[in-house]
Amino acid sequence: MNTYGIMENLANKCMAIVSLLMMMHLQLVTSSKDGAIRLWDGGYEYQGALQIFHSNAWGTVCSEGWDFQDAEVACRQLGYPGASLSNTEFVTERPNGDVWLKDVHCKGNEESLLDCDYEGWMIDDEDCLHGPFVQIQCRVSGYLGCADVTEGSSLMVGTSIIMPNLTATDCIASCRRDGFPYAAVQAPETCVCGTLGDEPTFEGGDHVEKCNRTCHGDRFQICGGQSSMNVYDVEQGSCGGKYSGKNISISSPGFPGKYPAGFTCRWEADVSGNSYTTIRLPVLDLVNGDQLTITVQGEKFVLGHASSFEKRVAQSISKVKVEFTSASDSMGGGGFMLTLLDDSYCPDVVVNNGSLVLDNDVMYRPGEEVEVDCESGFMPYRHMTACQKNGHWHPEPRCVEFNKWTSWEFRKTVLFIAVIAVSTLFLMFMLTICYLLCGDTKRKKKGFSVLVEESRYYGINTDSGEPHAHDGEASPNKEEYKAVGMEDPGMVDEEGREASIPLASEVDV
Repeated sequence: MNTYGIMENLANKCMAIVSLLMMMHLQLVTSSKDGAIRLWDGGYEYQGALQIFHSNAWGTVCSEGWDFQDAEVACRQLGYPGASLSNTEFVTERPNGDVWLKDVHCKGNEESLLDCDYEGWMIDDEDCLHGPFVQIQCRVSGYLGCADVTEGSSLMVGTSIIMPNLTATDCIASCRRDGFPYAAVQAPETCVCGTLGDEPTFEGGDHVEKCNRTCHGDRFQICGGQSSMNVYDVEQGSCGGKYSGKNISISSPGFPGKYPAGFTCRWEADVSGNSYTTIRLPVLDLVNGDQLTITVQGEKFVLGHASSFEKRVAQSISKVKVEFTSASDSMGGGGFMLTLLDDSYCPDVVVNNGSLVLDNDVMYRPGEEVEVDCESGFMPYRHMTACQKNGHWHPEPRCVEFNKWTSWEFRKTVLFIAVIAVSTLFLMFMLTICYLLCGDTKRKKKGFSVLVEESRYYGINTDSGEPHAHDGEASPNKEEYKAVGMEDPGMVDEEGREASIPLASEVDV
């Protein structure tokens, strides 16, 4: 084959490779959806410039109006437990593409940035086009937060190690090796291993002047500040373990550093307290020969080099088992980070002509109720709505045009009157029954008593002509009746009685 033929053949192969790459790029682009986000050009997968996808292109987010609550939402959308740093420079070169968003304002409990308030999509603000863009670091396994350290502080009780080339991963590995449960890094070269002393207050926020100093040994790792420490739980990143809770992270040994070869590690996570659990792998960077196996509800997912794992939401699971084997001929890649996050909540929803009366700091769980508030001229279809296990509100929160005959206030008034009326009728019915039953019994007893009394007081002793004596007492006469204010009963006529009954001397024997 001559030189021309060789060059033509090489050119054809190059064109084929370029076409293949273009097709792969097109497939990658079209597989993304509007609102998808990613971190670009950081030293680790969990940090970098924030990019958002729109109109088949990736663009940046203007840092104007951006705060830590926005970073929390972005990191959870990516599959991390939350954010650790915001507005910290990891990237020096500006990403290509348009500025899609600015003035993002999140409450902190949204599922994605598009659920927040924002200004977008095409931003032509000169300060945004040429000014700072959003850069964040998401929370990795074991990171507890940033804490102030003052003279004599008992944040950590243990031992200090001076590391001229300090990195967070080296400090954590050293503390784990020596059997300490916690590690803390403080710029420029202090590593502290030990236990937590007084209950520390871990801060969230931008940490611009507190915990954002880079480590001497790795500019992509953060080593606290002059008077503050970044604190880690060294159990995360170990080879195996058991965890329980609503939000759990499991990472490869030594994460985010390189893991050793020839190890098999096993973990077990108990998330039985969740109604729904979202399973994500925000970091998955294995080398040839590595194998990661995730077992959920009897179903196994076996992952290796170049594998991918789609977000999975599982209902009412109890145990998740994880097994990782590192290749014997490799020192490992970037490793992996698996997150099991509680997804059993109902997010805020848009209610036409109204809203839900939500507490900004609360994520509503199944069974909790929230009031529906409507604008003037409208009324709630149902006054209260409840969070369901499926993550939806029921009854559907909506506002309808106000009608006093069907309004909640009118229905409450009618219901109150109906309850009073029914209660009154029931009381009257019970009183009537009681009168009929109890009154008749009393009358019978009273009549019987009168007859007994009359027989006692008006019997005549025919032998003596004197009234009968009962229990040592004589029957009352007319004067005695008058003395107590009573007239002699008409049926008793003493004169007539004396005239009609002859004396004993007048009777012929």
